[in-house]
Amino acid sequence: MSALTLHWPGHTLTLHPGQFTPCPLGDADPQALAHALASALQAHGQIVLGLPASGGLLSLLNVADNLTLAARYHDLADWPTLDRQLPALLQALAVPEARWSALMQALPQHLSHAEQRVVLLLRARLTPGAAWVIDSGFFSRQSPSERRRSLALLTQALPGRYAVWLSHDTPPDEGEAQHARPT
Repeated sequence: MSALTLHWPGHTLTLHPGQFTPCPLGDADPQALAHALASALQAHGQIVLGLPASGGLLSLLNVADNLTLAARYHDLADWPTLDRQLPALLQALAVPEARWSALMQALPQHLSHAEQRVVLLLRARLTPGAAWVIDSGFFSRQSPSERRRSLALLTQALPGRYAVWLSHDTPPDEGEAQHARPT
């Protein structure tokens, strides 16, 4: 997979697979910019997954059903297949094993911001072939250790994928996300 250059009115952005590419917001409306990026990526045949600062989950479905719906939408196998992958992902995000069942059964409106981000990271990790548009506030209100875990999980999922960071400044941890490389 090679670099991908996106063009939309007044902008040009080159994305490299396996790297986070910052896209400065400047005076732009974040939603309008995210929509323009998603449209440009889709025009290049990319499946786009948005990682909003919070939310992005269907409120009438519990976490397990949100993950299953996302997986089926992207032609992944059924829940039992996903269920075998989740323990390693939940461990990577430092979710205590005693919390797994309750988290999977919870409705999005009952999740904390941190738990919403965990679910979005799980969805990102389980979604194949997606180009990500990451909201500028996605890592806000996270401790440094939570940011490192989030970045590590995203980085593990990046080989062969594009990731655009809508940024007001450098990504968390002084730019380490911009040049994150899979381990």
